[in-house]
Amino acid sequence: MHPARFMPRFRRARRVVAELEQVEQWSRGDIERLQLNRINAIWRHAIAHVPYYRHLKVSADLPEQFCDLEQFKAQVPVLQKDTVRSGGDDFLSERAGPGKWYCTGGSTGTPMRLFWSSKEYRRALCSRYRFYASHGADLFDPVVYLWGADHRLSSGVRGFIERLGETVCDQLRNRRRFSAYELDGGHLAQYLREIEAFRPTMIYGFSQAVHMLAREAIRNGFECDSLRVVTMTSEVATPAMVLTVQRAFGAPVVMEYGATECPLIAGQDNTGAWRVREDLAMVETLPRNDGRFDVVLTVLGNSAFPLLRYVIEDVVDAPIHTPPRGLACIGAVSGRDDELLVSGDGKPIHATLVDIVFEAEPAVRRYRVHQNRDGSVHAMMELDSPITSGRHSEMEALLASVMNRPAQIRVVDQIPLTPAGKHRPVSSDLGADALRLLADEPIPNATEELVTAGDVP
Repeated sequence: MHPARFMPRFRRARRVVAELEQVEQWSRGDIERLQLNRINAIWRHAIAHVPYYRHLKVSADLPEQFCDLEQFKAQVPVLQKDTVRSGGDDFLSERAGPGKWYCTGGSTGTPMRLFWSSKEYRRALCSRYRFYASHGADLFDPVVYLWGADHRLSSGVRGFIERLGETVCDQLRNRRRFSAYELDGGHLAQYLREIEAFRPTMIYGFSQAVHMLAREAIRNGFECDSLRVVTMTSEVATPAMVLTVQRAFGAPVVMEYGATECPLIAGQDNTGAWRVREDLAMVETLPRNDGRFDVVLTVLGNSAFPLLRYVIEDVVDAPIHTPPRGLACIGAVSGRDDELLVSGDGKPIHATLVDIVFEAEPAVRRYRVHQNRDGSVHAMMELDSPITSGRHSEMEALLASVMNRPAQIRVVDQIPLTPAGKHRPVSSDLGADALRLLADEPIPNATEELVTAGDVP
């Protein structure tokens, strides 16, 4: 497979990246006109060729097109993830064209299928290339990925083809890929040796995996002066984690917020602000009872599988801010609905307070805190070195104080990943019940038994 075959595609990608750079300087009026035009184009296609939206237009008496963004937001109902999960084929355009079905489990591993046309997906990826370029990483610069890939575990012809395709693409793009599933000391040390020899411009990976690589790099005295940026994504990263990664690799650290539904939703600029990629996604932030905001996403570049006013089930700390010029800003992505913790006196607990309990102990390699539906709190932690029983008790007492509930912490050799291959430091079975509690509505009686630390998912 000769690289020249792909050069026209890469040249087109460079042109699109240059166009995207220009959009970043547009006025608010120009950006909103672009969004409205793309929404109306997708809407006209959807009501003609997508079963779900054809039915929605009739049942909700919606117009053929929208006069402005406010009309669109006011009249089109929000779309829940469960609706897409249960009715996937109803969202597929009858004129989707060549493309591919993708499966996303998010942080929970509950599968959901969605489709991207090949042409639209390639253009969407250009938004990510522009994001990397804004931090000094060019399209063909050497990059290291610390990632999970379900197809690596697949068997048969399909698994072989997917692995082969990824290998060829990585060679053409000058990329090296390491598994986020194997993060013991031996594997991490090997990754660092290979990174040192490869001399990448960027390290990109799951936030927790990159953090663990950084801790190993500090212990090993690792240096790599070719690095220009480290991108942490897919999992929440605390300020302490970011500082550790910066110290380890001697390069700026930026966070990326994307999803299978939309490759790049927002990313941090050089000031640390989270800029929404508004030519690919229109983002709304709807207030919640706990003081945070639900992210509602309209994907502007996938007419083959339209997602309009889609509740992606992520949460941010601040509402969207639209400046007179340039891309809008949102607050930091702080988790998901089922990461809301509730104290013993019914108050929401921000995950950063829980983080402090574990990040104050240098021996803690990784941790997970889980709140059961009856409110009880259990945690697991991996250690790089032993701690005394007294220090263990102190940490349990501090966690109990933060939560205003009894808390148990168990030391384990390895915290299991979610079915999606990610690490979730905080999770809760209270889910929507917690939001009802915050809205002063009664929580149904819990019927589950108190679980032991060994039952933490």
